[in-house]
Amino acid sequence: MKWPTDRVNAIYKAIIQREACESIESQRMQMISALFANSNWDGDNSQARADHIKELNQHFNNAIELVYYPRGREDDIDWSLPWYAAAKRGLEKTRLKYGIQDGDTIGEVIELTTESDQEQIKARLESRKAIDQM
Repeated sequence: MKWPTDRVNAIYKAIIQREACESIESQRMQMISALFANSNWDGDNSQARADHIKELNQHFNNAIELVYYPRGREDDIDWSLPWYAAAKRGLEKTRLKYGIQDGDTIGEVIELTTESDQEQIKARLESRKAIDQM
């Protein structure tokens, strides 16, 4: 084979990442099965079981994301390029329009908006959570 080493390394990295994610998914299934097999969660604690499963899913989703993005999701955009600089100006105008600072959370943004905007943002946030649970 006359493949460049970069290609071989990229293929190997993709295989290792896929195997790691399969292992994480397998562990997730085993832990959820163990929760349903445990009779201590039956009865009054059924909501606690559901909450625990949501929490487990969130942690496993974070683990899978760390497999692909070990340093976290960072901007890999060179904002000094003219094309991206124009986009950055548009983002800044939007932030100024809605009074959003760089570190604001979605809850703080909801508090700053009007009631009709709050309902729309909450609906979007709920639909996003529903999609993430699938």
